[in-house]
Amino acid sequence: MLNLDTITLPDEMNWIDEFAWSRVSAGASRTIGGKLIIEESQTASMAGRPVTLSNDNAWLTYSDAEMLRSWADDLNKTMTLTMHNSAIYQVKFRLWEAPVVQWEPLILNANRSAGDWGILSIKLVMN
Repeated sequence: MLNLDTITLPDEMNWIDEFAWSRVSAGASRTIGGKLIIEESQTASMAGRPVTLSNDNAWLTYSDAEMLRSWADDLNKTMTLTMHNSAIYQVKFRLWEAPVVQWEPLILNANRSAGDWGILSIKLVMN
């Protein structure tokens, strides 16, 4: 089961950028004489690791999507993400990469109701 605080997310959601981050970072530059200088650093923290949850089969109700959107409007909101494998992470929304909550209705309808289903995608970052 996949949970973000009090909302149960669709089990079909995948962590699509799980391997797009590393604790090691490096920068390279050259001296005037052409010598390559590589500077490396490593962090002990998982802070800053992106967690994008998405899948075309990840359906969530309109009311739950609205709740997620309202959380994204709460400055500095930290949430507990419990993954399928029971791993637990403290996360925030990646507000600098809007939209952080995407919800596309399965059936286009001008008058949405709380129980309408849509496809969900969320951009989070480990805290």
